[in-house]
Amino acid sequence: MSDLANVLSANRAFYRAFAARDLEAMAQLWA
Repeated sequence: MSDLANVLSANRAFYRAFAARDLEAMAQLWA
């Protein structure tokens, strides 16, 4: 996966977790 694809994937995952108010998922993304 390219750097851009990695960044876009992480960004989508973050906003999904944020919208769902999933603090556990957000913590895992930030780790």
